[in-house]
Amino acid sequence: MKAINCLLAALLIGLAYFVRFDTLLVVALLTTSVLTLLTLFPSVRAMLIRSYALINTLMMFFYFYRFFSAVPLLDHRWYVQIDYLPIWVVLIGAFASMHVLADNSCCLKREYENPERLALPRFWVNSRERHA
Repeated sequence: MKAINCLLAALLIGLAYFVRFDTLLVVALLTTSVLTLLTLFPSVRAMLIRSYALINTLMMFFYFYRFFSAVPLLDHRWYVQIDYLPIWVVLIGAFASMHVLADNSCCLKREYENPERLALPRFWVNSRERHA
């Protein structure tokens, strides 16, 4: 899975080059590639994973919004014309975001399935010891 995520991040960075004149799409692709690389870290707090998943969900909705807003303007056989390359890039970014979101949700499920790994925050434990 780590190798796939590395290849996916490299693909997204490479695709950002092809749409370099669309600044908003380039920023979205680079953000998605950073979120893809952040899935490589072995142990991350659940709060950070939740924030990564939230940002990734927003990116996914952005990509699908860009795609579905362009659909009425597409002609038949748009998928074989080089003029519509940004639409392909948007689709690839959307499906890459879905993959990263699935990875993040699996990490969150792992946190809830292993209750021995979940612990009270340190300040809560210290405050209970003082009042006991």
